[in-house]
Amino acid sequence: MTIESCQAYCNSVGYPLAGLEYASECYCGGVLGYGSFTGFSGCTMACSGNKAETCGGSDRLSVYNNTAFVAPKIVQSVVASTGALGTYTYRGCYTELTNARALSSYAVTSTTLMTAEYCVAACSGKGYAYAGLEYGSQCFCGETLSTGSSMVPDGQCQVMLCPGNKQEYCSAGNRLIVYLSG
Repeated sequence: MTIESCQAYCNSVGYPLAGLEYASECYCGGVLGYGSFTGFSGCTMACSGNKAETCGGSDRLSVYNNTAFVAPKIVQSVVASTGALGTYTYRGCYTELTNARALSSYAVTSTTLMTAEYCVAACSGKGYAYAGLEYGSQCFCGETLSTGSSMVPDGQCQVMLCPGNKQEYCSAGNRLIVYLSG
């Protein structure tokens, strides 16, 4: 483990903070936790991958902030590249139903290519007005949003990054980032 390898990993999974502990452990985050305090006391262990660097200590993190980090976002609008449905606009973060899908007409999954643009292209290409991202790699399409699906705070959809673009959120489990054409 080195400072650089930990920072690169944290950046690749969407976090600006990289913390190193016990010479070889790497932790990532967006903010320091409640009750955290700063200081250099106890950060004395040499990094396992570069003895010239310090990688925390016993119950101590050496924390590095990537000030050039660009936080992921929920894409607000997407121009459909296929079909004739025009621009899709973000409508909110919605819940899935207990025994059914909120958007149930068509689905596509990609663990490498999924983005808001990819999902909208798939739904638009099939002529569907709604497109929804879920669980990082899933896209669902439909003509209407099922009754029973309700809007929740955006933060509930800001969990999983899109595999096709780590600067975009692709929602969470049982939550849909919903787009509507028009």
